[in-house]
Formats: sequence, C-alpha cells, structure tokens
Amino acid sequence: KEQYGGVSRNHRSPFIFPIDEFEHPIHAVETLLDLHTTTPSTNDDEDDDASDAHLLFRVLGVDPPRFALTNDELEVAMKTLQKTLHPDKFSTAPTNAKTHSADQASLVNRAYATLRDPLKRAKYMLRAAGAGVAEESGMGDEQGAGQGQGLIDPVLLMEVMETREAIEDAGEDVVRLTELNESNDEAESICVKSIGIAMDANDLDAARKETVRLTYLSRIRDEIKRRLPPG
Repeated sequence: KEQYGGVSRNHRSPFIFPIDEFEHPIHAVETLLDLHTTTPSTNDDEDDDASDAHLLFRVLGVDPPRFALTNDELEVAMKTLQKTLHPDKFSTAPTNAKTHSADQASLVNRAYATLRDPLKRAKYMLRAAGAGVAEESGMGDEQGAGQGQGLIDPVLLMEVMETREAIEDAGEDVVRLTELNESNDEAESICVKSIGIAMDANDLDAARKETVRLTYLSRIRDEIKRRLPPG
C-alpha cells in the first residue's frame, strides 16, 4: 500500500506532504510551500475557506464528505496525521517549515474537533451547502437561504419548554435528573440518525430542521449535566 509520511492513501490529506518521497521532512515542507502559497486558515472561526467548503473533511481524508462517521475512524486519521506532523520531525527545519507544519497540525486538531461532534458536523455540512443554521439561537439563516421560513417547529418549542420545566421541578433529585438525561440522550440519538438520512437524501430543509432540534437537545443535555453531581 502506498504510504505518504506514514499515512495510507485512505487517510491522505491534500495538506499532508508525502514525506517518503523526500530525503528529509524539511524538503517535503519546502515543496508544499511552493505548491500552496497560502496556508489554510487554522483559526477557530467556523467560517471556513470559501474556496474549499469541505476542507475539514479532506484534511482527515474523508472524501467525499459524509455525515455518517464514527469517532474511531476520525481518531485513527487524526493520530496518524499528528504523528506525521510531530514537531520532532522538524527540529532542524527552517522557521517557515516549522510554522507550516504547526499550522497543519492545528488544522488537523480543528478538523477532528469539528467532525467528531454530530452537531458541529451537521452545521459545518449545512454551511458548506449554503444552508447554514445560525449558531447563536439554532435558528435563522446565515447565508440567506430560506429567509422568512421558520425553522422552529412550534411542537418542538413546546417540548423544549416542558422539558425545561421538568428539569426545574426535578431540583436536585438525581434519580429524576438521570431519567431526563437518558430520555434526552435517546432523543439526540434519534435526531442524529434523522440528520444522516436527510443528508444522504440531500434534503437540506429536513437536515436544517433536525439540526435545530439537535441544537436544543444539546443545550438541554448541558443543562441537566450542570445539575447532576460530578461523575
């Protein structure tokens, strides 16, 4: 199997250099710098490079992009790439090579953090498709897609209100909070599956609405966990 710096073709990233084809990692970085004059953005902002809407998927070798991913496959790709980009391999490299390899390592971390979280992954994919869901409220239209069309199902709002009331009523009752947490976990699991089905069918409207639901369920989960004792 052809290898690229210890990375199999299945996990090859367009930004990870083919180290084995060079005498020293520094030569691979210098070649990459010649090919890519602009280093991909590695900031934490979710507004990714418009020229490559699926950049984070490609970084981890997921091409074509897909919603159905496992944490195990993402972790394998991340660890393999980070091994390739380990600072020890660039201890004698010039500053620009060290900086570029560090930027790539940061980008790998960012890709992993985004794609391993179903909610972040869904929002990232929708944004890439021009149907972004506003981060602040879980509703709205980042790119003007479907303006004037409410994403919030009144039934969902009622469910959220009732769940929050139940959380308040539970107070410090660990048993009741645990029950609410388990119920919410089940709802999240169903929601994630629904997003996957919608994404596979390229039904962006359904995917957006389910992503809004998942946003609220995620907040409910966090609210419950804040009330539960540690551990």
